[in-house]
Parts: sequence; structure tokens; C-alpha cells
Amino acid sequence: MKSTFKQLWGFFISMEFMAFLILLFAVSIGVATFIENDFGTPASKAVVYNAKWFELMLFFLFVNLVANIVRFKMYRLSKWPILMFHLSFIFMIAGGAVTRYISEEGILHIREGKASNAVVSDKAYFRLKVDDREVQYTFEKALFLNPLMNPSFGANFDFKGKDISIAYKDYIPNAIDTVIPDENGSNYLELVTTAGQGRKVEFLEEGESASIGMMRVVFAEGTKPVELRIFRDSNGLSFISPYEVTYLKMADRSEGVFSADTVHPFETRRLYQINGVNFVFKGLHEKVRKDVTTFKGGNMAQGRDVLVMDLSINGVHQDVQIKGGAGMVMSPVVLENSGLHFTLSYGSKYIYLPFFIQLRDFQLDRYPGSMSPASY
Repeated sequence: MKSTFKQLWGFFISMEFMAFLILLFAVSIGVATFIENDFGTPASKAVVYNAKWFELMLFFLFVNLVANIVRFKMYRLSKWPILMFHLSFIFMIAGGAVTRYISEEGILHIREGKASNAVVSDKAYFRLKVDDREVQYTFEKALFLNPLMNPSFGANFDFKGKDISIAYKDYIPNAIDTVIPDENGSNYLELVTTAGQGRKVEFLEEGESASIGMMRVVFAEGTKPVELRIFRDSNGLSFISPYEVTYLKMADRSEGVFSADTVHPFETRRLYQINGVNFVFKGLHEKVRKDVTTFKGGNMAQGRDVLVMDLSINGVHQDVQIKGGAGMVMSPVVLENSGLHFTLSYGSKYIYLPFFIQLRDFQLDRYPGSMSPASY
């Protein structure tokens, strides 16, 4: 047994094993670069940088380097060039370990003249909280979701006599809303808006309300004042607004103004503008349900990532879609089931520093004749 351990230890600290580990390290970061280029940074972290095999490789390399410094007495003055070579790798691995295990990375947003201690984490997290207004259960896991590979994760627990499980089901990158036929579905208006965030499609369910830019829109009859109310009548669809509504007909490019507090027909192929919010009524979808799908266009900022989780309570399953992603602190999905309150979120979280940083002054220089930053 002692002889076997000695042989194994001799192999781990051999120069041949060191050469193999350095070669494997070089190949790994090369492959990770290609993965990052094709599938994004989260994919390279999930497959290479944050993988257990990559950690073990660096650990064995660290042990090998330290052992060989002692083995070949590299601390002697005559061998200092070789010692520097070994120490450079040791410090690099140790620094990476500090960053990985006991440090946090993120972005601190500060306006000029303001102070802040809230850092938006670089990592994205799935976070779950279950409570009955008396006690609660929490679960949190850092994620590197990507289009290439996503391992399953989840949690199983008993809460107040109820068997609860939450498990990963799907990941939809750059997702946008869509509707699909469903005999038991509802009716939805499809509105295309450019409310300061580029072209965006909004689906508004009949009987519900939504915010388009800073404008509140309701698809239902009623008397409560809102910026825009759309409803059914004998003419099909009509709308009323407490503000004047300008419009542009796409067919003949004619323009006009609808008076405030008056019912007007709500028609397709017209560009409406209310209080600076532009939108087009694209159509009415009947007997459909809202879903999400990956945006296939060229603008990768069109949608947001969606994490789909399978929530099971005493064997009864339901899918929960959570929008979010790294760099975004999103509003959680809140739902109530079986007398319990669930809060689920996916995205970055705030890390609060024990001190504040104040931005006294910010100066930005641009290249002459250009808006491109030269220095700051």
C-alpha cells in the first residue's frame, strides 16, 4: 500500500505530468475561447472555466509546481530563473482561486455627485423563497445558462407537510413573447411599440392591463381613467384616451389627430402616438395563449432570457417562466398555491459593500468629430 502511494505521488509530481497539465491547460483555454465566441461567456464558464474537471486540473498543477520547487531545491540562488517560472504559475492559480472562492465580481453604478454601495453581481442566480407568512424556506444557486449546455438542478423539500420540488426544465435565450392557438385560450391584442427601447411586441390579454413605455393600456370596458382604453363595441374595436392622439396611416401616409375623451375606431396599419409613445395595432388574436420563443432576428438585444422551472406541490406540476439574465436585477415572479406564497427570480443580485463610493466628477473625452469615447 505504501509502495503504491509512493508511486502515485511520484507520478503526480513528475515533470511529465506537469507538461501534460500545462498542455491541457493551454488547450482548454483555447477551446473556451472558441466556445465563448460562438455561444457566449456563460457557455465558456459552464463548459470549461467553472467545471469541476478544470478546477482539479489547476489543483494538480498547483501541487505539482510546489512539490517540484521543494524537490529540485529551486529556492537556491543558482536556480532563480526556473523558480520565477514556477512561481508565476503558482501565483496565477492562487489568484484565480481567490477570485473564484472568496471574492465577488460585479458592476457598481454611480451617477455623478452620488454615492452607492450596491454592486450588481456578475453572476446570475436562480432564487426561490417559499413562505406562509410565518416561516420561510429559501434556495439559491449560481447559474451559467447558455445555448450550448445546461445541467439540471433543483431542490426537494418538505414545507408545512407539503412535498415541494423545483427543477430546471428549459432555457430560452433572447426570448420574446408570442401566441399559439389554444381552444381554451383567451384573446390578445398585438401591439408593436418603439417606446425608447427599440421595436418591441406587446401582447395584451382581454380584461387585463399593461404598461407600454410610461403609458398604461387597458383592454376592457370601464370608466376608470387610463392613458389608453381599448374595448369591443358594435364597430369591432374602439379606443378612448384623455389625451389627443396623433396618427399616421401607413397606406397613404396621411396624418391626423383624434380628439381627447372621445371614442374612435382602433384600426390596424396606423401609427398612433400618445404622450410621446408610438405604437401600431397589428392584430387581434382569438383563442390563443401567450408563450415565449427565441428571437431569430439580428438584434440580440430584442428579447430577454427566460428560465423555465418545473414547480411541483404534492405531485401537481406547473411550469414557471422567469425572465432575467446576468447583469439584470429583475422583478421576481410571485404566485400563490396551496396556501403558500412563492417568489422566484432569475438574474443578478445586489451585493452591498460595507462602505460607500462617491463619484465626485466624471469627464469623458471624445475623438474629434465623433461621438466615440477617447478617454475618461
